[in-house]
Amino acid sequence: MAITIEFETQKFAIGQRIGLTPKDDTSGAVQEAIEALSAIPGDLVSILNALLGNKEPDQPFHYDASAKWLAGFDITYGVLSLAVLLVDGQFYGLLIKIKEKKKKNGDGDSGNGNDDPFGGLELEIIYRKISDHLGEFSADLTLPKKFREIKLEAGSLTLPSVGIAIWTNGDFKVSIGWPLGDRSFNIAFPPDPIPWAGGGGLYFARLRSEDDPGKLGQNFNPIIEFGIALRIGAATEGEYGILEYAASVYLFGSFQGFLAWDSDHSFSQGLDYYWFCATVGISGHLEGSVDFVIIKVSVSLDIVASVTLAIETGHQAYAIAEFTAEVTAKIKIVFITIHFSFKVDVHVDVSIGSGPVAQITGPTPPENQNLLEAAG
Repeated sequence: MAITIEFETQKFAIGQRIGLTPKDDTSGAVQEAIEALSAIPGDLVSILNALLGNKEPDQPFHYDASAKWLAGFDITYGVLSLAVLLVDGQFYGLLIKIKEKKKKNGDGDSGNGNDDPFGGLELEIIYRKISDHLGEFSADLTLPKKFREIKLEAGSLTLPSVGIAIWTNGDFKVSIGWPLGDRSFNIAFPPDPIPWAGGGGLYFARLRSEDDPGKLGQNFNPIIEFGIALRIGAATEGEYGILEYAASVYLFGSFQGFLAWDSDHSFSQGLDYYWFCATVGISGHLEGSVDFVIIKVSVSLDIVASVTLAIETGHQAYAIAEFTAEVTAKIKIVFITIHFSFKVDVHVDVSIGSGPVAQITGPTPPENQNLLEAAG
């Protein structure tokens, strides 16, 4: 009897005095950190420059004399992917992914059947040390496709991914289907008479400044954060003879808020700080292909137009209008493939008022704005 173990990919890392500052989102921190660590070249000069040199804004690793050791690995065996990253006393993360089984020739719609009950599962569990007396536990779950995609009599329903973070001081953050995309809640109806679809996501948090001083200011307690995003439109696909096509158009919008009170004030004294950001837009997608056996031509068009407005205490109101259009084409003649692409990206922005400009990515209280300017 022979036992064969074959790993498709494998990454291992071990080190000392390497600190980690992961992104603050509930999901993706383990994978992001391992990919960033893997991207550091193996020569000594590159390693020293990455840890001790000029730190890039998105670089999560740095030299830290208090970090005793770091260990991590990322392996894939069959459909199972397992990533683990441990930074002594600072960060402990586990990420499990199970890919969907590939359908065999002749199989029907069996990828969502009992033969693949765990395909599409993603689970991430993390502990972060915030300070000597404060830590954060978080978990993010995407259900297997079999349980996430539900067939209804009048259409189909896709359940959202769910993330939750709990700080040891009792603060929390919950996200359901946020942001719009693969993580969001979706519902679709068949083309009778219009193949319309919709989706959405939201998040809510009760925090205080000590949960993330680099983002949440220095003296706020409590802080309320929230956001909601919606998308609605129509999508269709099909084929007519040698022509295959797909088309969709969606209206989308989001609204986020940040409300904060100074720790030495009460609710009755009124709001001390706020940040709001709203976005509305439209997106369209069109693609088609014609197959003449010897020659195959494929064309796609993507268009996105949006307007975003951000307002914040003590900041200039900021508005930006963006338009993006991208056309790609591919011509395949027997074994030769020719690619064409063209992209237009236009944006116009305006700010009103006095003070620093409000950011669309999140609030920047005065002390945080000073840190950003010093880093710049």
